[in-house]
Amino acid sequence: MNKHWYFWLIFIIVIFLIAGIIFWQYNLISKSINESSDLFKTELPEKKKKFVVIALGDSLTQAARLSNELYGDNPEYSYATGEKIESFAKRLEQNGNEVEVYNLSVSGATTTSLIKDQLPRAEVYNPDYVLMTIGGNDAMKRADIDTLKENLRTIFSAFPESQILIGNIPNLREFREAPYPSCDTPLVETELDIDSLMELYIFVFNQAISSVAQEFDNVKVVDLFNNLDRTNVSEADCLHFSISGEEKAAELFYAKK
Repeated sequence: MNKHWYFWLIFIIVIFLIAGIIFWQYNLISKSINESSDLFKTELPEKKKKFVVIALGDSLTQAARLSNELYGDNPEYSYATGEKIESFAKRLEQNGNEVEVYNLSVSGATTTSLIKDQLPRAEVYNPDYVLMTIGGNDAMKRADIDTLKENLRTIFSAFPESQILIGNIPNLREFREAPYPSCDTPLVETELDIDSLMELYIFVFNQAISSVAQEFDNVKVVDLFNNLDRTNVSEADCLHFSISGEEKAAELFYAKK
């Protein structure tokens, strides 16, 4: 009886020893596999992405009349593609991404001229992102609201595979409150006073931009109207963006992508 009990005790001890050795070996092998896997992962470089960015629209996209010293077109400061500010394209280049940019905007452009002059050039690039400010000159020229809507639909429909970001028309009444002499001069681009322009066109056109954008899954509206103020307007004409305005617009566009 005692011998039988002793045999089973030895047997149980041996089983526990074998199980312990197997468990220990399993942990060593598992740790080695995990370390090898981690090493392999760290050695693989992060895959870089390539983006094509198209900028369309008017003088705001061209960064025109930034200051008294930078009065003409200054696309190098454009919120969309400028290399002299932290533009939308510059922000995309973070993490080593490759960005190909084409700024096709034209100062003075309307939705009608954009379709005629800019759209045929833009479609061939198959862009990942299409950025634009458009509609301000339509408002200045008192364009028909239905024409504006149909033009926007034509523009948006041209890029079914792209992410489209369109900025609405800035708050010109707020801009004209800046402490610059140019803010006291009449708007030469239109015969309307600022209050009439705001009530009859800018409010209405911004509503149109938002409503048409909602018809497309790939279109987002960047709210420049409520997020840019008198500190972002150019001293040159109290109408266009200053450099800080272009930088702020770039921030807003990038946050919306």
